[in-house]
Amino acid sequence: MTQPWGISATLRGFYDDNYSTVADHPTSTNSVSKRGSFGFQVSPSGSVALATDQTDVAARYTFGAYWYADRDRRGLDPFDYTHQFDGYLSHTFSQRYNVYVTDSFVMAQEAQLIDPFNSLPYRTQGNNLRNTGSITFNAQLTQLLTLVLGYSNTYYDYKQDQEDVTGPNNPFGVGSYSALLDRVEHLILVNLQWQLSPQTVGVLGYQFGLIGYTADEFMSGQTVFTTVITPSGPVLVPVLVNPLKSDFRNSYIHSGSAGIDHTFNPDFTVSLRAGAQYADSYNDPSGYNNFGPYGNLNLRYRYGAGSYIDATFQQQFSQTDVLAYNASVSSVYASINHALTPQLTGSVIGQFQYSQYNSQAVPGLPDYNGQSYNYYLVGLNLAYHFNRHVSADVGYNFDMLDSSSAARYNFTRNRVYVGVTAAY
Repeated sequence: MTQPWGISATLRGFYDDNYSTVADHPTSTNSVSKRGSFGFQVSPSGSVALATDQTDVAARYTFGAYWYADRDRRGLDPFDYTHQFDGYLSHTFSQRYNVYVTDSFVMAQEAQLIDPFNSLPYRTQGNNLRNTGSITFNAQLTQLLTLVLGYSNTYYDYKQDQEDVTGPNNPFGVGSYSALLDRVEHLILVNLQWQLSPQTVGVLGYQFGLIGYTADEFMSGQTVFTTVITPSGPVLVPVLVNPLKSDFRNSYIHSGSAGIDHTFNPDFTVSLRAGAQYADSYNDPSGYNNFGPYGNLNLRYRYGAGSYIDATFQQQFSQTDVLAYNASVSSVYASINHALTPQLTGSVIGQFQYSQYNSQAVPGLPDYNGQSYNYYLVGLNLAYHFNRHVSADVGYNFDMLDSSSAARYNFTRNRVYVGVTAAY
């Protein structure tokens, strides 16, 4: 009988040469110098999976504790903590109908964990939350035609709010991460899938997205000081000019696409979607809207026991902390996992992302329309499995942000680590 549960724990030592992802070269507006730190990571996790004739249920939770020697030496809290939970439920009503439910929760500081499309590409201190839940219903209408209905909900809650950024030069607490990024994203999808051949499925789809910002804080505005005469004499009083609150960027997003899923053989599959998106910023009195391409390409190839290649390309609108309505994001991700021996495995991951802001001029505020940035990530890992319970690994990660936008600063980050994992 297969064990329905599993536990594991990882202990790693690391060195991070820019653990706060600050600018490589400080400027007058960003005067914080980058700092490196040795540290260690402890990550226990547990999982459970249960199956019956009609229902499968699984869940996994991972806790991470990260200690930074540099912060400890400076009298700062040296620990960061992360929580990750993933779960799913699949239920088959009959041969023609089934439902699939998933949930993914993250409390973290790293941008790649909170939002892979980098609404904010910098590491962010604090207990920042992201939760994504989805439900998908599949109905086989005929022998060749299947209807897919789905709904997903993603919730973002950043730790920094207006109280954290309020000060003498910002008395109204303008521009906190909560004001710029706290939101709920609803997505409704309808797909028709046509079995063109035993190996090929044609897909025609539509998605409706509703983006609602939730912070009710000022995301932008210019503070000026005016003199007011009082009985005790003149007093400087702050006034917020051209104020905009978070929900100014609420939007509807319509996406239409067509594509195919093709199985060349059990080890090689390809999925392609191509179409267009239309974003309607309905809270903007000027009626701003924009079109853009939409699509994705997924490839998976297994070429040996424990060896495979995954590659993904995505093109879509994404939200951003910059004073823009959205960003057109092109992202390429690839990973190679190769079994060098039955016990030794090497892996390489790489990501490139190009983001361009979509906006229009608002009096008194910067216009970032057409400005862009590039984000690069490379990861190398070598793992040795002593047996099925104990393994060790060593790795290196490189991150770089290269921006042409005045809204971003450039940074590089190098991380090396070595660790051991015990699992049962």
